[in-house]
Amino acid sequence: MEKTDKPLTRDALVSMQVIDSKGRLVGKVKDIAFAVGKTGISLSVENEAGETQHISWEDVQAASDFIIIKPVPQGTSQKQQQQPVQTSSLSEEEKVFGPYEQQQQPVQTDVQKQSPQPLCPTCNQPLTWIPQYKRWYCYNDKKYVSVGKEQSNQPLCPTCNQPLTWIPQYKRWYCYTDKKYV
Repeated sequence: MEKTDKPLTRDALVSMQVIDSKGRLVGKVKDIAFAVGKTGISLSVENEAGETQHISWEDVQAASDFIIIKPVPQGTSQKQQQQPVQTSSLSEEEKVFGPYEQQQQPVQTDVQKQSPQPLCPTCNQPLTWIPQYKRWYCYNDKKYVSVGKEQSNQPLCPTCNQPLTWIPQYKRWYCYTDKKYV
């Protein structure tokens, strides 16, 4: 999908189909929402059963003729990510940004237990090895992170001895230096 600098209007977003990272239909955008004093918007998406869920704009990978949701981090099930929210008993802020009891903390500890990649000391999300700069990068915090030898349990490529990167979509290790799966 081509990147464009053209902004998307509310009229363009409403009625767009929302597709998850595995190509499954999540539903259609019914409206967009934001909370006063908070940054960011969310999409109100209605599935075929008529249930509404709110998807943060930060979870959107691409939007053009339809909307594609970013892949779910390793350790989070698709059901957890796309569970419809019962909006009748929630405050306006919770309707937009999700209920308070659905915190990300349990998910992050699951990632820490299952992921062989080093984790960001700030946000506890998996880091990505950037071979060009030979440094670890946190896409969540948008910064490079120094990783001590004791934290890095990253497997090394048997050919070039550089750290491998786990690709959750394919469930395989990839070497960016050799440009191949190991």
